[in-house]
Amino acid sequence: MFGWSGMAEDRASFLKAYINSHELDRDDVLFYTYWFHITTVALGRILKNTKLVSRAHRFDLYDEELPSPHSSWKCLGVRIGCLSLFLFPKDGYHYLSENYPGYKEKV
Repeated sequence: MFGWSGMAEDRASFLKAYINSHELDRDDVLFYTYWFHITTVALGRILKNTKLVSRAHRFDLYDEELPSPHSSWKCLGVRIGCLSLFLFPKDGYHYLSENYPGYKEKV
């Protein structure tokens, strides 16, 4: 867990510097991540309620594909600012709805 937390913090620092150096208006930009992984968590940490959308495919969706403590980052990523999560394949919606029902409205 410490390793993941450190990587997310490093990524958040990099992204914050990038956003600031390019003078991106956080209210005007839609941020998108292809995988629901560390970058999504990092963006969620620094953006708070800004527009953040992510996709989830397999390893970043199903708990059995990526063992603990990594699965806990899915919940954290959705909770800390992800506006929407697009799931591929379609059965991902059912999986997330059953296992993380509190986030169903974001999917």
